Amino acid sequence: MNQHYLPPLGQLWREAGAFASLGRRAAAPLPCATDRYGHGRPVIVVPGFLATDGSTTALRSNLAAAGYDVRGWGQGMNLGATEARLDRLERDVADLADEAGEPVALIGWSLGGLYAREIAKRIPDAVDRVITLGSPFSGSLRGNRVWWLYELVNR
Repeated sequence: MNQHYLPPLGQLWREAGAFASLGRRAAAPLPCATDRYGHGRPVIVVPGFLATDGSTTALRSNLAAAGYDVRGWGQGMNLGATEARLDRLERDVADLADEAGEPVALIGWSLGGLYAREIAKRIPDAVDRVITLGSPFSGSLRGNRVWWLYELVNR
C-alpha cells in the first residue's frame, strides 16, 4: 500500500501567514544586513509554487546587503517543474558560475528547493551549495497539502 504522510494543516496556514507578513518584514532589514559576509559570492533564489521573485524580495535584499551577488530566478510565476524551466535554470546557473568564476549557491523556497536540488545533481561543479526552506523531502508529489493544486495547474 502506498500511503503518503501529509503535514498538519496548521503548517500550511503558517506558510500562508509568512506571505501575508512579507510586506512588513521587507521594510525592516535583518540586523546582519550591515555586516558584509558575502564578498560578492553568487546566489540564485528560487521561489516556491505559484510564487514569483517578488516573494523572495526581502530575502534577496538582505543577502545583497550582506555582500552577496544575489539574483532571482527570473522565470515569473513558478507554475511547477517542467523540463523547460529546469533547463533554463540550469543554463542560468552555469552562466552565472562562468561569469563569477566560482560556483553558485542556490536557495530554494518550497518547490524552489526541489529545483535547486535537481540543478545541483545536473551540474554539480557549478553549484557551491543548496539551501532549502520548507522544501518537501518525501519524493512524492502528494506528500504535501497542496498536491491537488499542483496537479490542477499542471494539467
